[in-house]
Amino acid sequence: MDTSRTDARRPHLIALASRLRQLRESLGLVQQDVADLFHTNRNVPSQWETGMREPSFEHLLVLADYYGVTTDWLLGREGAEMDGPHVRASKRELAAYLRSKEPSLKNKTPGYRLRLAVEFLAGKDPQMFSLSRIARRLLISEETLRHMCFEQAIPTSPVIQRFAHFANLPELWFYQPEPQLEDPAVKYRALVERLHAEGTTPEAAEQKLWGARRGGRRAKGDGEK
Repeated sequence: MDTSRTDARRPHLIALASRLRQLRESLGLVQQDVADLFHTNRNVPSQWETGMREPSFEHLLVLADYYGVTTDWLLGREGAEMDGPHVRASKRELAAYLRSKEPSLKNKTPGYRLRLAVEFLAGKDPQMFSLSRIARRLLISEETLRHMCFEQAIPTSPVIQRFAHFANLPELWFYQPEPQLEDPAVKYRALVERLHAEGTTPEAAEQKLWGARRGGRRAKGDGEK
């Protein structure tokens, strides 16, 4: 047995197992739902998700289409998709577009800003940046992403983090200039990023951060009375 070949493939199998599980769970599916695609029993997708067995080439294509992602992404090879010249150019154009729109974004919510970025990317390449594909990247359903974009649901901190990383945007941009946030953890992190961007001295930053933490604890205590 060629162990060197097996070892070289192992990272891709680990990525495949992890991402198949993440995608399935993000849609609220059970393993039998995936098994039904291939008219088999739940042991087959279970073995895929534990790395005990690899799907065939044909099955891999079906899985990629079903979840709205590429086979490269499933195998942990983001470079082939995420670093291509076309994708990099689209993300640079997105950053320039958002800078040009900044004067009109005062007090706009994270959901509005998320929709603005998503719609721009979809307009550049409807296939590469389809709503379903972006949703899979964010590990949420397409319906949930749609609700967040149209402010029928508040974008959660993990979703904003993942999208910012996906689109090469600073996370803090979604909360400028004065964030109206429901999640105290997001508000605190936004403050940390703002102080860092403003070049605040460590001593002054610590005082402000301590005040934010104290204010958060006080607000929580008041709410419990």
